[in-house]
Amino acid sequence: MHTDKILTVFFISIINLTNAQCPPWSINLVPNPGFENYSSLPSQLGQHSQVNNWSNTGSSGTPDFFHLSGSGAAGLPNCQNANVSPRTGNAIMGFATFLSGFSNGREYINSQLTTPLTPGVTYNVSFYVTNGFNNGTYCGMSCNNIGAHLSVGATNQAGFAPIGITPTYNNTSVFYDSTWQLMSFQYTPTAPVDYITIGNFYNDAATTSNVVIPVSTYAFSYVFIDDVCVSIASSFSTSNNDTICINDSVQIWSNGVGPFSWVDSSDFSTILGVTDSIYVSLTSTTTYGVYNSTDTSYVTVVVLPADTIGFTYTFPDPCDSSIVEFTATSTGQMDSVWWSMGFPGGSGLTGMTETVNFSQVKTYNINLWIYGSCGWIDTTIAFTVPSGPTDHYVLNNENINYCQGDPIVNLTLTDTSSLGAGGIIDWYSDATLTTNIGSGLTLIPDTGIGNYTYYITETLPCGTRIIDSIFINIYDCYCPNNLVPNSGFETYTTCPTGGIGADNIAIASPWDNPPKDTAHASSDYLNTCYTTLLTTPNTGTGYALVAIYIENVEYREYVQVPLNQPLTKGKCYQSSMHVTAYKNTGAITDSIGMYFSVGAPSGGMPDPIGIWGPGPGQGPWEGEGVIDAIPQVTNDASVDMSSYDWQYVSGTFTAIGDEDYLTIGSFTSDSNTSATILSPFPDAAAAYLIDDVCLYEIPADTVDVNLIDTTSCSSITLSGPNGYNQYSWYDTSNALVSTTQSLNVTSLGTSTYILYSSDTNACPRTYYRDTVNATIGNTDVINFSYDYPDPCDSTILELTATSTGPIDSIWWSFGFMGGGNP
Repeated sequence: MHTDKILTVFFISIINLTNAQCPPWSINLVPNPGFENYSSLPSQLGQHSQVNNWSNTGSSGTPDFFHLSGSGAAGLPNCQNANVSPRTGNAIMGFATFLSGFSNGREYINSQLTTPLTPGVTYNVSFYVTNGFNNGTYCGMSCNNIGAHLSVGATNQAGFAPIGITPTYNNTSVFYDSTWQLMSFQYTPTAPVDYITIGNFYNDAATTSNVVIPVSTYAFSYVFIDDVCVSIASSFSTSNNDTICINDSVQIWSNGVGPFSWVDSSDFSTILGVTDSIYVSLTSTTTYGVYNSTDTSYVTVVVLPADTIGFTYTFPDPCDSSIVEFTATSTGQMDSVWWSMGFPGGSGLTGMTETVNFSQVKTYNINLWIYGSCGWIDTTIAFTVPSGPTDHYVLNNENINYCQGDPIVNLTLTDTSSLGAGGIIDWYSDATLTTNIGSGLTLIPDTGIGNYTYYITETLPCGTRIIDSIFINIYDCYCPNNLVPNSGFETYTTCPTGGIGADNIAIASPWDNPPKDTAHASSDYLNTCYTTLLTTPNTGTGYALVAIYIENVEYREYVQVPLNQPLTKGKCYQSSMHVTAYKNTGAITDSIGMYFSVGAPSGGMPDPIGIWGPGPGQGPWEGEGVIDAIPQVTNDASVDMSSYDWQYVSGTFTAIGDEDYLTIGSFTSDSNTSATILSPFPDAAAAYLIDDVCLYEIPADTVDVNLIDTTSCSSITLSGPNGYNQYSWYDTSNALVSTTQSLNVTSLGTSTYILYSSDTNACPRTYYRDTVNATIGNTDVINFSYDYPDPCDSTILELTATSTGPIDSIWWSFGFMGGGNP
């Protein structure tokens, strides 16, 4: 078969894994189960007859043989129908389970078993299937009804028709998977069955198949198959091997026929139990055996050793030992960790490696919890922070996003050290400091599209340290991270051949018309794959065409698509599209928009007057009128709706939350629409082309501004700037302390707070960040000391003012007339 195929695995029953496949000790009754034996290597599709012991049920069907050493369309891993490798060995086969455009077309493979099955004996039957990784050319469809039939004698297929029998096993769930999946079942025959046949035994009416991956040439459902097994089900087995912690207990069991004898595999002379199961509690790994009069089986219980946990640490900044990088360690596995760094706000870190900036030079008790193979265990280790140097430079820029072509600001530092104490500045493009890209207080950043992180280092006598970093993202602002699928109408299920009026937008999946009688109001899809187009697409090869106005009847067409993901409440989004009037349009109009909604809005109800309704007295068709909605983005004065050149329609909006559909068209009633009729014929239509639809989130920017540091002897009220509706105050541990515009500070000493102010209604949104220090001092104790500068005259005194706090100004009064003097 010259196509590819689809699949999703569901089990008819759940059985032990060792019984679901052919175990090493069992005999596989399927000859050549992995298709490894052949008369010659395949060079094209349809060469199933070259596989030994396998047939196509004697029909017109052409299942395929593929091999890693094959050639052409049959060579693996890149064959014609998909990219796929054998599950085991070097060979696989494949067959079609549903053919679009070919009614009831099926392919099967079958083989005669090496020995007929014994009636009354239970057998395990299994095989592996996959659709492979689609190459965009063939296949791409899912399908249910992948089944297997065991029969006395071979089944026969008439031509390409389905074999009209109920198979022994049938997977009723729709299947599509790019990896190998197991299908298995147990079967107890009532007759000496000697043939196995695999395929879809049902007709198209009873089969569900959908397009999963649009392809360019021919879509159909196709599966690859490997490792077919039919073997006798074991009558004696044990529970699976298990793993426990020291001194834990576990139950091990056998499902065989007693009487049972359980032993330690190192000592068969001591019987540990005679029932079908026993409990064991261990301190070391042990293998147990269980046997009856005819069989023996084994199960191993692995005992995990007790873990020893701790941490290592390094100083990532050679000049600032208050910054410490901790890494959790364990002699066993580490699934989760939890840190408490020994200071308020220092708990709750969960990374295997965490970097902490300690505020004081002292000893901290670091408490580390690790969840390993035996649950949570913890340790507490004392860690002393040494002292380190102070900051000398301040970076004047913040992380920012640019569009390509925007003016990009140079990156600059300000030297805040006294007397030039700062070290030598270098700029690097990587955190490992291997690529130096500049030096000094200014760097001219890159201007090409990409993500750039710049690291600034300061070299002091103690070494080189990273003092700051900054991230710059330069977008191709046409549409980064587009949330609109098939945004340029480039992908289609079949090449559109109907031209204008074909009402075929649905083949540009997932684009479609709004629901409700969509056949009555349907947009068109055009692509150069069929013919040269009157208007060249803005980009690529395809576009949509919609009628957004018709003279004398309130008729509307829309195109609609589900978004790649729902929109987030409160986030700002940029949306755009390119539109142009169709060159053969009979009218031009002034309104087109983009409406984002929760769910797909249905088509509207038109005015019943005009040639487009079903007839006098019958009323209008639903689904062809104006949708009653307010679009978030519409054309503005810069868009020339009369132009036959592509026009750019764009706008921003804030999501209400969970919008998951986009609908494009005119949402303006005829009474509010301005139309210019170009055609001399009645009922002229205004048709517009749509291409390159875009929607992406505009990330919020953060801008630094500065509140003034303040000092007081009592409480201080810090006030955020006016003009915003959201305020968030954080302390230095990043704990939120207030959400009001003002913050009252009463703690003695110096407290540092970071304020974020923003307008939640702005789009795009900007956070304005302020850092402010508030200092509250104790009440000062003042006095004076004195001396006698003239040892011979004690009436001359030298008085000196003293205070426990700072002295900015003083004023004296000496207790006699004229003795008051500042």
